[in-house]
Amino acid sequence: MPRRPDWRSPRDYQYLEQLDRAELAWEFLRRNQEYRKDFVRILDATAREATAIAERWGLCFRLRP
Repeated sequence: MPRRPDWRSPRDYQYLEQLDRAELAWEFLRRNQEYRKDFVRILDATAREATAIAERWGLCFRLRP
């Protein structure tokens, strides 16, 4: 089992210094319990529901041409 990062250890979070804005936002978003619940909901959502969930979190998806 992989070791969990220690929030008190600067070494465990050095990688954050290399992230761009979107990657840093993802690091925080993926830990949010409400987002995680919505992620599960979106898997079975209609297109309209999925769009509303994505907008709630400020997400956008590119459409394929």
